[in-house]
Amino acid sequence: MVTSQRPPVTLKPSAPRDYVVGAYMHYQQKYAVTMRESDKVLITLIRDTLQKNFSPNDNVSLLDIGCHNGNFLMHLKKTDSVAYLLWW
Repeated sequence: MVTSQRPPVTLKPSAPRDYVVGAYMHYQQKYAVTMRESDKVLITLIRDTLQKNFSPNDNVSLLDIGCHNGNFLMHLKKTDSVAYLLWW
């Protein structure tokens, strides 16, 4: 049996990648304070759905599986619409 060992992949610093990541983080930081309009719409939809389908005494959980930075869940938590949030 023949096996080949590959050397570990190491990422070299990249000025374009570093710029894009930095610009993205700067862009997202402003939404940690001020909620995006699209997030306001989603939170309204979630709140309306919960109010329609659950009583205030129900312990509702929401699992968000996404590729974002958590700003949406942070704003959702501030609304007290959901008892437990899990960010995956």
